[in-house]
Amino acid sequence: MQTISKVEQQKRAGRFNIYIADEFAFAVAETVLIRFNLFKGRALTPTLIEEIKQADQQAKALQTAYVYLSQQLRSRYEVQQKLQQAEINPVTIEMTLARLTTERLIDDLAYAQSLVRTVANTSVKGPQVIKQLLYQKHIAADISEQALTEYSQELQIENATKLYFQLAKRYHKLSNFAKQQKIYQTLMQKGYSATIIERVKTDNELTTDDDEEQQNLRHLAEKVWHRNRNIETVKRILKTKQALYNKGFQGDDINEIMAGLVTEVD
Repeated sequence: MQTISKVEQQKRAGRFNIYIADEFAFAVAETVLIRFNLFKGRALTPTLIEEIKQADQQAKALQTAYVYLSQQLRSRYEVQQKLQQAEINPVTIEMTLARLTTERLIDDLAYAQSLVRTVANTSVKGPQVIKQLLYQKHIAADISEQALTEYSQELQIENATKLYFQLAKRYHKLSNFAKQQKIYQTLMQKGYSATIIERVKTDNELTTDDDEEQQNLRHLAEKVWHRNRNIETVKRILKTKQALYNKGFQGDDINEIMAGLVTEVD
């Protein structure tokens, strides 16, 4: 049997140091102090001391979680990680998560639905990208699928259309064929389905400016032609043509431009 010789309040609010035989023994939260009547002269058994320490772990875990959850919605996994960082033992973490779930302070469906709505309304990310975000937050697959219904098809089309025109402007120097390829690939990478992409393309067909395309072709051809100026003419022609084909320009247009460049050399 051991006896408390002193109880001292820490500078940190709500925490108290417990001394036994005038030596620091352990610290507890105020709720634990009151619950176990930890005052000077209180006799403690080893078993009771372990019970007090476990109770303090639980109090610390709850306080850490409450503060963390007060800032914004969190997933169960995020709270678990936060408690691990606070060096809470695994048993206490599970008990805390169970309590927070019962109190509806942890609700992965509500969290996932909120995340889907926020991303869908503040960015041009598609559903598959958001699904990946949910996966990174360790949201269960069935909950993720249910949450993604918050992203309506109408909003997907609206966001994909906005991105479609942004990309058309970004890739305006490419050939029409290459531009369409780039736009399609990027929309897929941003998480949109082939069905949504085709719908957007059909509803917003890009006009082809032949003069601009010829200008882009000539600019690129001259650039590549100049870059390869130090190699023999045959290889120079092949390298330039290959670069233009890779950018999606048509064979007849390439041959016409190349004929002019070769003539200038001659």
